[in-house]
Amino acid sequence: MVNPNYPSKLREILGSPEVNDSNRNAAILLGAFPNGLEIQEAKERGLEQACRDLSRLGSLVYRTAHTFGLHDLRKTTDRPPDVLAQAIMTVSGEFAPSPATFKAATAAFLQHVVPLFF
Repeated sequence: MVNPNYPSKLREILGSPEVNDSNRNAAILLGAFPNGLEIQEAKERGLEQACRDLSRLGSLVYRTAHTFGLHDLRKTTDRPPDVLAQAIMTVSGEFAPSPATFKAATAAFLQHVVPLFF
């Protein structure tokens, strides 16, 4: 079922100052996938870098280990976000192109970064 606010939310997103000529196509593509677009799909369409750039800005686009999506179109849950899991996914999205590298990056993060906070 499509959210009745979907068209107005998408118009707001496309009218955001973060969306410009260099990333508009990426924002439009993400709008077509309210549950998120796999990173590989964005890559195949030549829009991975634009999606990454938008996700770094933080307010419009989120990134998980395998997907990009628009925050305002994301289904909400009653559960609060897992900040630690989000941090690990951010690190993995930036620095882990392979499963072996992801495992090493996660181990290093848990061993060296997490103790600084807990």
